[in-house]
Amino acid sequence: MRIHLKRTAKALALEAAGAPLLSSSGSLTRAALQRLRIGFEPPASGLRYPWGERAAACVSIDFDVTRPGREGPNRTGTFALVELSERYGIPLTWAICGRTAEEDVKSYSRILDSSAEHEIGIHTYSHIDASRSGADELEAEITRCVATLGLSSTPTTFVFPWNREAHFDVLKRMGFLVYRGDKRVIGGLSKARGLWNIPPVYYVDQKSVGAASLMKR
Repeated sequence: MRIHLKRTAKALALEAAGAPLLSSSGSLTRAALQRLRIGFEPPASGLRYPWGERAAACVSIDFDVTRPGREGPNRTGTFALVELSERYGIPLTWAICGRTAEEDVKSYSRILDSSAEHEIGIHTYSHIDASRSGADELEAEITRCVATLGLSSTPTTFVFPWNREAHFDVLKRMGFLVYRGDKRVIGGLSKARGLWNIPPVYYVDQKSVGAASLMKR
């Protein structure tokens, strides 16, 4: 059977399950979100962000080369995303692995030198699994990552590699305020274990070819 590459695996799963993708107004239905395993927790009525809008979005990028062969795609993707962010004035949150910043100084410098005001988050030094690491090991990884990045102020956002959560006490003690959660949810911010949780909604990877219309909706 031949599958058109411009149709994502997620869209195919929705169609196979018989769930309507869009409502009459053109937005994703609750059934579609459920099939995509995306929760829906709308913010309280009347909530406004400081700049007056009712909604906000965060785009985060995992900046790590932990497998051979990723060096080229990482650099190409980094330069392309920074260029787009500058063109449209959209700041991005970069989850930086210290080792990757050390080994690909050109890509890391492109982020730091960008005219857009990006946020730098910590993604450990060598992309370790926090859920399988001891508290001391995680703290050492974070400390080494911060030292390697050489920033004027210590980042306050932490992104767990593979979104595998653990050791929130370590993060709080080290001054982190925000983390990216492991459950995909459309909704307002929430606080969990002393940190603000910014949940993911959609992952863009090699399986997301042709998914632009889905992400826009």
